[in-house]
Amino acid sequence: MKVLIFSDSHGKAENMLRAVSLHPDAEYIVHLGDGSGDSSFFDSRAVYIAVRGNCDMFSSYPEVSLEKFDGALTLITHGHRFFVKEGTSVYEAYARERGVKVALFGHTHRRFLLYRDGLYLFNPGSISKYEDGGYSYGIMNVKDGSVLLSHGSISY
Repeated sequence: MKVLIFSDSHGKAENMLRAVSLHPDAEYIVHLGDGSGDSSFFDSRAVYIAVRGNCDMFSSYPEVSLEKFDGALTLITHGHRFFVKEGTSVYEAYARERGVKVALFGHTHRRFLLYRDGLYLFNPGSISKYEDGGYSYGIMNVKDGSVLLSHGSISY
């Protein structure tokens, strides 16, 4: 199962559209906030899951969500409530208390991947901020609870 992960789109729905077109086999699209409503601009067969970020003031999406993708329990949040710009220790502790395998977050606009003691911490970077050669997003492949996370990017 393939999951596309976006964060911090800030109105740049066209960048998400382009990434979605590169991955027509994605079954889920996860948006980690700050533009979670940008999905209304594209049509996809994928299931859409979103959380509210600090710039999504009028959003009805939750701030935190727990999802299971083919056996991999996944925590989803924007990250601002866990102070991720100062580090991941608060969020990591919260994730471990919930027994998840994957903890997704955004907010920093920086790509991040860490695996430690059975937990993946992953930030796809920003789909609206051009850095490191492109607008970045995440790809999570899951099969029977086994997880493979990677970063993708688009450029024009």
